[in-house]
Amino acid sequence: MGSKEFWTKMMHIDRKIIYILIALSVIIPLLFPFGTKSHVTPPTKRIYDEVEKMALHEQGRKGVLMLSFDYDPSTLPELQPMTWAMIRHAFSRNVKVVGLTLFPEGAGLVKAAFDSLSREYNKREGIDFVNLGYKPGISAVIMSMGESIEKTFLQDYNNTPIREIPMMKNIKNYNDVDLIVTFSGTGTVVSWITYAHGRYHINIATGVTAVMASDYYPYLQTGQFIGMLGGLKGAAEYEKLLLESKNAMANPKLVDFKPTAQIGMDAQNISHLVILVFIIIGNLAYFLSGQARRK
Repeated sequence: MGSKEFWTKMMHIDRKIIYILIALSVIIPLLFPFGTKSHVTPPTKRIYDEVEKMALHEQGRKGVLMLSFDYDPSTLPELQPMTWAMIRHAFSRNVKVVGLTLFPEGAGLVKAAFDSLSREYNKREGIDFVNLGYKPGISAVIMSMGESIEKTFLQDYNNTPIREIPMMKNIKNYNDVDLIVTFSGTGTVVSWITYAHGRYHINIATGVTAVMASDYYPYLQTGQFIGMLGGLKGAAEYEKLLLESKNAMANPKLVDFKPTAQIGMDAQNISHLVILVFIIIGNLAYFLSGQARRK
């Protein structure tokens, strides 16, 4: 076969072959993960270190972490791994967690996370964590909690009055919280920066989808965020820090878990490589087949 015929044939690869190869590049790494090495970036490390300071009550930390599940099932594959990793970290270090959502679709995601992980770590609702549930009115809710969480959420997800929850007796507003982390696939992040950090000066961090991460780096540079997890990569970095602390026995209470973000990175990396190979083949075929015709 001559060069012209070869490259002409490569330009007309059956798309079913491409689909099959892409599918295999995703499925095989998920079934047989090989462990992609992740370099931990400073924005991820700063969030991890802040939770560690809460656990040790350094510099007057109260040991309270607030997590806002501001996403729905459409962005769950990227945001859930980082959410669960952070709850694991908090539970293993006896940091109290206040969970809530500003999205109606997020209420079930908060409950699923707490139900599953509280069993793993033998944590009690109302003592070690609280699920405030969903409240409509994004900006109004964020500002109102700065004055009084009890007046904003009269009751938790289970309809228990806030005043009757033991853990909430010492958590009145943002002054009693060390860090707020919002996990979002939308612009809700800006509302937390504007109202929670801008008005009440509470430390804010965020976890966002990969395509959103570049939009929020300026907020890191200005110090409005103390840290950020960007997409599956950010979640994999946080999982790596947890596993390293477990292996070093610095965090022996961490329950062994399946690093879903790291496994997902295996599939993502291989599938991206396959796509790049086809892009290169397509461009080479286009130009070289044209050269053959001119000759």
